[in-house]
Order: sequence, then structure tokens, then C-alpha cells
Amino acid sequence: MVFSFQLLADIIEKSKLLLSLSSESKWDVFSELDEERQALIKSISLENVELLESDYNDLQTQMNELIMLNKKLESVCLKQRNIIADELHGFRKNNKVAQAYSQ
Repeated sequence: MVFSFQLLADIIEKSKLLLSLSSESKWDVFSELDEERQALIKSISLENVELLESDYNDLQTQMNELIMLNKKLESVCLKQRNIIADELHGFRKNNKVAQAYSQ
């Protein structure tokens, strides 16, 4: 696939939807949509792209928005990962306690 402003707009919309899904803790749907989003990002090709001078501002605006959304998504995902890691640690600790008392 090649670069287009519509492709960037689609990626931005999917990013916003991912943030919405994360706030609702809909992680299964989040995971599926993130795979679609990642595929779109990987499909961007900037080879042989010729932009008009007026397009540079639009491109910069869209890229800045995408970067901001990516940072928010990264923060949300890291926070969720830490929550899950803490829960897993608690489960393991409880399992060890239960094993110690059962011996």
C-alpha cells in the first residue's frame, strides 16, 4: 500500500477507538482492532511519494496527532500490564502459601 492522508486518518480513528475501548476494559476487541491498526501502519510506504508544499502542514498535523495518541496508548497498555503483573504476583504468592499449609 502507499501513503495517503485517508490512510493516516483511518489509523488515527482506530487509535482513538482503541483508547475508548481501553477505558471500557474491552481488551478482546482492543486486541483485534490493534492488529488491524498495526497492519495499516506497516502498510504505509513513503517511497516515491510526492507532496505539494501545502500538504506538509497537513502531514505534520496528522503525524503529531498520531504520535500523541500512540503515547497515550503506550501509557494505557503499560498501566494495564502492571495491573495484570501485580495480580499474577498475588496469585503466585497465594498459591505458595496454600502449598506451604498443605504440606
